Amino acid sequence: MTKTSLQLEAYFYPKISIEANREYKRTERTPQSEIEVNTKFFLISKDERRWEVSLTIKTIPKEYPIPYAIDIEAVGFFKVDKRYPEGETEKLIHIGAPTILYSATREFILTISSRGPWGPIYIPSTSFLEKPKEKEKTEIPEA
Repeated sequence: MTKTSLQLEAYFYPKISIEANREYKRTERTPQSEIEVNTKFFLISKDERRWEVSLTIKTIPKEYPIPYAIDIEAVGFFKVDKRYPEGETEKLIHIGAPTILYSATREFILTISSRGPWGPIYIPSTSFLEKPKEKEKTEIPEA
């Protein structure tokens, strides 16, 4: 396989909402929330092996107020190298594409939240190795 079996051609954020909670107060307790991660996959061209992938990340408060409410969507356009085995392309897309979008979105959230009143939010890394689920939840420690 080539090192560029999966090529990100472009990505953008059609929905960006990172809202500071004005009522949040720093306490000794670390605010707890979960993040909900959803993915959608669309085959654009089977011949050209092009895909559109959508990834959404949303915070869900657990017990008490969290510093930021996050609701963001990233959309990326990907191409699988023609030398990559035909039977493995879908697996590559379902693992590789959301991993790339999630990584870019983590940094985007960090950059934006670092300019907010409560400091930066570091959302945890995640794995897309398992078969895609409609909703995937990961715990997030807030800053």
